[in-house]
Amino acid sequence: MDKIFARFVSASSLEAHIGPLPDEVMALDPSMDRESLSSLINQLCDLPKRKEFDFIINGNNFLLSDLKSTISSSSLTEEDEIEIEVTLALPEPKPQLSAPHDDWVSAIKVYSHDKIVTGSYDGTIHLWKYCDGKEEDVEPAYFSDLSAYAAHTDPIKDIDVLSFETGEKYVVTVGLDSRVSLCRIEETDESASISYVTDLGEHDDSILTTTSMIYGDNGIVCVGGNEGIISVFNLSNTGLSGSTDLSSAKRRKKRRSTASSLIPPQKASLKLKGHSHAVISSILTASNLYTGSDDHSIRTWDIKTGECTGVTVSPSVVTDLDVRSPFQSPVPTSPYLLASAHSDRRVRVWDMRASVRKRLTATLVGHKGMVQNVSFPHHELSSTLPSSLSRALLSHVLLSVSFDGKTNVWDLRSPYVPLYSIDTRTDGLVASSKPKSGEDEARCLCCAWPMFDRMFVGCTDCSLRCYTLDI
Repeated sequence: MDKIFARFVSASSLEAHIGPLPDEVMALDPSMDRESLSSLINQLCDLPKRKEFDFIINGNNFLLSDLKSTISSSSLTEEDEIEIEVTLALPEPKPQLSAPHDDWVSAIKVYSHDKIVTGSYDGTIHLWKYCDGKEEDVEPAYFSDLSAYAAHTDPIKDIDVLSFETGEKYVVTVGLDSRVSLCRIEETDESASISYVTDLGEHDDSILTTTSMIYGDNGIVCVGGNEGIISVFNLSNTGLSGSTDLSSAKRRKKRRSTASSLIPPQKASLKLKGHSHAVISSILTASNLYTGSDDHSIRTWDIKTGECTGVTVSPSVVTDLDVRSPFQSPVPTSPYLLASAHSDRRVRVWDMRASVRKRLTATLVGHKGMVQNVSFPHHELSSTLPSSLSRALLSHVLLSVSFDGKTNVWDLRSPYVPLYSIDTRTDGLVASSKPKSGEDEARCLCCAWPMFDRMFVGCTDCSLRCYTLDI
């Protein structure tokens, strides 16, 4: 194979930024790879500052090595004239900093551009302030541990935050101690604290997942666990305004959840039954609840009626779920892409508009351990939206973390090799404490991609890690 004959094409949104690409067929060296083709595009378009690009061969083959290898692994022949689609490359995530905990970090929720709550295996909730070093002109970036509260006597498995329009915020945690704890977040300009409010329901077995959303004046909280039942709680902010005997506790003091609340445990408004085994994952949208289970199924529920409106069967246990939220909307409405993490080391992406047989659109293969968490990039907390070009790029990507210690960033058009694979055991971010649970390697348990330019990962070396992208 002396030369490969190819024509470059691109979306109009890209050409608006880099100019038109040559229309004629070009003879390319078969050894050209992503870097050398990027150099060629920079030269052809006479770009003042170098940009990195990705390349898709004939619409479905992502260029991961060189042209010759990519063509040889496809159904193309040497005589074929190929079409190479040019797309902007996602910048490589860079490790920025880590925050130490006393035990494994098992749950993350970023609820504002600079506030994060985490749950860990010692049952403690931590409230963090994150400073990227830009807004306050401080270098380097830092985490500040604002408050800690021992909400559970056993490991926390999931966490979420209800933020009412009136400003009140509540953190929901679920754990292996069969409890669902609701705590209030009190914030001032200088400090923040967490105080216990009440429990949600009374449960006979471990609770493994929670998801929540604000609907008007009320908050909906859904929880599921080993019982195989999803309990739905309808919470009014005015009904949670009572105080507790923990209100005078000092800031940052770690407190055990043995104190009683003046508000009795809240009762579930709905009980959703259908899963035959434990409910491990859940995600709530404006219209639907999606739940993943040990029974290998993903169920779709009408959150208003409690009716199960669909069942998607997967090949293995569903350990996590996320939906891709539309960039133009402040909340995820009628999502059609659902990502699922699995115990068989795969990530799957589903088109929820399609029929059941055609619903699976991609299976991402690359992890060597159980996939713990997945996250699409979300924009709701970003102070500014990236350009239309960057938004188009971000619509194709997904984050996953696994117990193999890898944080993978995927392009959905390249299912067999991730764009980037970060080994958290060698990324240079070091935790400062030894976990109580015995594991001291940085294996990944949870992740969040709450803003376009930063990702967060929780690990078994007791660290919360932050990675940044230059978008």
